[in-house]
Amino acid sequence: MRSKRCFLCLVIFAGLALAACSSGSEQSDLVVLEWAGYELPEYHAGFIEKNPDVDVKFSFFADDAEGFVKSKSGFTADIVHPCTNYWGLYVEEGLVQPLDTTRLTHW
Repeated sequence: MRSKRCFLCLVIFAGLALAACSSGSEQSDLVVLEWAGYELPEYHAGFIEKNPDVDVKFSFFADDAEGFVKSKSGFTADIVHPCTNYWGLYVEEGLVQPLDTTRLTHW
């Protein structure tokens, strides 16, 4: 279970790196819609170290339904971290875009 959680964190913060570097423009903040606890520095210390000018802002949800409704109602985030069973809903509703793995050097 721990390795699955660590993999999810890697995927999320790989997305952070992509979002922060997208289209070559400087971005000063990055919004992450996330479960409480994943904002802890150990999950993204490498990203913060490499991108000190990016202010990562977290917005939390208590369960998947809340996160989905928050997204559906217009809240915009650069990164969202729902459980696996909710990804289909996010995709069907056009709330997420695929991760471009060609832009990740360590995918």
